[in-house]
Amino acid sequence: MVGVVFVTPDLQAYRYLRDGGAQPPESWRQAESVRSVLDQAVETGGVIWGPPAWSEELRQTVINAHYPVYRDGKLLGVLYEAVTLGTMVHHVDQVSAAIGQPVFVLQGHNFAVAVPGLDTSVVGPDHPLPILAETGNPVLAAMWAESEPSPISLGTALRGEVREVEAAGQSWVIFYREVAGFGSEPWIVGTYLPASIAGAEIRRLWLALLLSGGCLVAAVAATFWLGRR
Repeated sequence: MVGVVFVTPDLQAYRYLRDGGAQPPESWRQAESVRSVLDQAVETGGVIWGPPAWSEELRQTVINAHYPVYRDGKLLGVLYEAVTLGTMVHHVDQVSAAIGQPVFVLQGHNFAVAVPGLDTSVVGPDHPLPILAETGNPVLAAMWAESEPSPISLGTALRGEVREVEAAGQSWVIFYREVAGFGSEPWIVGTYLPASIAGAEIRRLWLALLLSGGCLVAAVAATFWLGRR
């Protein structure tokens, strides 16, 4: 967690940074976008995830969430929390090592949120997420270029899609599922392995994908929960 910001209904902002502690109060009355977000948070009454955005102050991409805070039925304000792109990559590295398979998280079809070992230095103000070609991963770069997806199901909870692609001189099978609720486009959480061994590994791999998706969502949600404490 990078830090938290609490914004009152009159758009007074109180910030606390992990590495900088409490910051002086600021007036955000001129920030119409913040006013709109506050109104939206009140309407929904729950956690709202924003799209990844570049932070000039931190010089890196952050993924933010906000949540209305009430006391005795009265709105006190909206709490914002941010997780860096580097933190997401760290989560993916840990989950990939734990299950013995590479795990990836995409935003829509074109952008990578986290891939094992992803170089986050390629992002910037006009480019908050790397495109798939910038990940250095030939399997993901070919993900949407070839076969049509096929549905896969190994029980009620184990549903998703599978694609077979040609990359790095061999065939690969990619398993993935969509996770909604993280901005305007769903996250796509998946993993892949050589087609030559995919048949024997399919159930273990799909269970691993279910676990990895759950771990990633839980990790990000837990980080936000800690910010509310």
